[in-house]
Amino acid sequence: MTIDEFKKTVDYRVICCFCKIPFIDTRISVLEELKYTISVHVIKNDKIEKIKYVTKTKNDKIKILVTNRIKGEKYAFCVIY
Repeated sequence: MTIDEFKKTVDYRVICCFCKIPFIDTRISVLEELKYTISVHVIKNDKIEKIKYVTKTKNDKIKILVTNRIKGEKYAFCVIY
């Protein structure tokens, strides 16, 4: 599945909808209850820090950031699809 195909799925819309929850802990716990896999994404590029950023891993899995970059750190939380 490509990133463009993923952006047309219901799962993408659901994840984006829950990204609007203001508290990070609540957002992550709700996504975990919906059986999405939450992981930590290391951000190597300083320009990538926005929520809903979608990337593809080497294993053909898709990662979507569900938090902005944590202040002062080089990571963010993501959903692995």
